[in-house]
Amino acid sequence: MLATFSRAGLLASALLLTAQAGCSLGPARQPGVRACGQIIRTGKGEPIVKDLLTGGPPMKLSTKPPKESVLPPRAKMSKDPAIADFVRVSKSCSHGAIVVVTPPTKTRIVARIDADDGRPVIIALYPRKKAYVQAWVNGSYQGVLDPDLD
Repeated sequence: MLATFSRAGLLASALLLTAQAGCSLGPARQPGVRACGQIIRTGKGEPIVKDLLTGGPPMKLSTKPPKESVLPPRAKMSKDPAIADFVRVSKSCSHGAIVVVTPPTKTRIVARIDADDGRPVIIALYPRKKAYVQAWVNGSYQGVLDPDLD
């Protein structure tokens, strides 16, 4: 004799077995860039976060620490963060970086994650094809992201 099961009966049995096994049917992990307890949601994509190159900068840039950041303005339109270039400028959640984007007129900030001191840890720039990104944490040069080497 063949047994027949309803769709609802099968679903109820699966849920009961899952509950008995101690599993949870919680929401799936949302794609995005995570740091310092914050998230920049990026839709379906998992973007790559680029690190600064620790070598010296191109000849035209200085490694002397500036007093404050020189950042491009925020994007006026709501740009999808998934199309931005994500750059890690600090590895610490307590101390963010003083960041200089050269030239700041060639790009826009789409999103950022800040450290406890209010300075950036990760910035999302769009487009970043013609801009250099340099960072200093506590006066120490962290490196450069050179568009010619990307």
